[in-house]
Amino acid sequence: MQSFLLALFLYRLSFIMKFIRNIKIDKNKAFYTGGLIVLVFIMMTLFGRISELARLTNQRNAVNTEIANLQKTHVYLQTQMAYSTSVKAVEDYAREEGHMALPGDKIIVPLPPPGETPQPNSVPVPTPQHRPAWEIWWSLFFGQ
Repeated sequence: MQSFLLALFLYRLSFIMKFIRNIKIDKNKAFYTGGLIVLVFIMMTLFGRISELARLTNQRNAVNTEIANLQKTHVYLQTQMAYSTSVKAVEDYAREEGHMALPGDKIIVPLPPPGETPQPNSVPVPTPQHRPAWEIWWSLFFGQ
């Protein structure tokens, strides 16, 4: 079976080779056609590389922007760290949030006028509204 298939393949191949030998080809046309095909492939490769260059340039610009932002953040954080470890930061915290005073400071505490009681500000707390389950499903499927 294999020898038959090999013989059939060789017979067909010899027929194809005879057919190709009988074809008359103009060498100038073949040269120009081959050159045109090579030129088309070179242009396709060039356009692919140009598009990749544009993509990589955009990516480089994005990375440079991110680097600049990170450098600004780094400088800001260094400034904050230097302030946080300074004596001025400790004094600011002690006076504003720690409610402390240096010796010789006069502390002033505002008091309400005599005979007046300050009223506490009450904020009304909203009560949740109970809705039946079918209304919740209805609003989920069909909207309001």
